[in-house]
Amino acid sequence: MYRRNSSSKGVGFAGLGALRLSDILERLFRTTETPPQDMELVNRAAETAAVSEFDLFQAAWQQWHGSRPEAKRLEPVFARYLSDGKAPGFVRHYARRVLDASRAGEIDPIALGLVGYRRREALPDLSCRFSTELWTGVLLTLLVILF
Repeated sequence: MYRRNSSSKGVGFAGLGALRLSDILERLFRTTETPPQDMELVNRAAETAAVSEFDLFQAAWQQWHGSRPEAKRLEPVFARYLSDGKAPGFVRHYARRVLDASRAGEIDPIALGLVGYRRREALPDLSCRFSTELWTGVLLTLLVILF
């Protein structure tokens, strides 16, 4: 109950009188949660297992539920992950399991349920090649302009 002459300070809205509006809004909208790190976890696990993130979701579903997922059931879960950045618990558990197996040097595709998924190779780092080609192009352009 709101009491103007309350003996206890800070009860209800009576304690908010000395605060500025910006302080009140900051207290209302302040979150103590850290941003989710699920996307990084899932991405590292997918790279370690050399599969796509969606295939990692499928393998996690299969390991957790014991059957291959139907597309109509898994796609909304994956879409929610892409929009929110938060993975479901069974995917986080599976991703940690893949990374733990990698650290121990015991990645077994059969035990992790990764058999049958298309292997994804890491893209090569072409930044050096492109920068060399860029500088060559700039130098040739300057030579053509000067002569």
